[in-house]
Amino acid sequence: IQGNNFLPSITLPQGLTALAQLDLNQNLLGQITLPASMGSLTNLILSNNQLFFSSLTLPAGMTNLTTLLLDHNHLRSLALPADMTKLAVVDLLGNEVSTLTIPASLTALTDLDLAINRLGRLTLPAGLTNLANLDLFENIITNNFTLPSGLTALTNLDLGVNPFTTFSLPADATNLVTFSIFFNQLTNLTLPPGMAKLKTLGLAGGKLTTLNLPAGLTINVFAALNQTRFAAFSPAG
Repeated sequence: IQGNNFLPSITLPQGLTALAQLDLNQNLLGQITLPASMGSLTNLILSNNQLFFSSLTLPAGMTNLTTLLLDHNHLRSLALPADMTKLAVVDLLGNEVSTLTIPASLTALTDLDLAINRLGRLTLPAGLTNLANLDLFENIITNNFTLPSGLTALTNLDLGVNPFTTFSLPADATNLVTFSIFFNQLTNLTLPPGMAKLKTLGLAGGKLTTLNLPAGLTINVFAALNQTRFAAFSPAG
């Protein structure tokens, strides 16, 4: 049911035990009630709607859900149920989320897109060893933000346009390929050793004055040097 301009709300009945995919992309949904009986659901697509504030409650029982697309709504908070242990993809791009709860049991997560929201802080649980892509572009993350250890599958990390002034990568994030930290308040950044796979480092438009790279690193640094004024730069070597 896509592109229906006359569907402001929907209540799904109980008993949809065989439903595998629910696609309600591009409607005018401001509210949806999901039953707890959808144990076969693997894909839930609610992108490009008008879901507002706390209008979405994800019930327990969707234990086979792998993909959750909620981008381009107006959600301010979301709690992911602990029994969604197969959930791999979560897209919340372009909402107003300031509170997000991610249980420690969601270790199957591979993609977490939280760009363009209002997160002031985010606590990621330990054990997200499958998380490959984390996008926090354009939030309001402060110095309360840290990444847990154990993100050994992380390949793409975007922290651009956030106001924090200190940040350190976990030492075991050694599979990182792309790290974007454009337009931030950092004045110095030191990358840990063992990041031989890192190929792209985006630094443009910030206040960075000191950059220390580990030895043996072959990397493209997009720093827009007319905007990023290094007082000290220690290249890999």
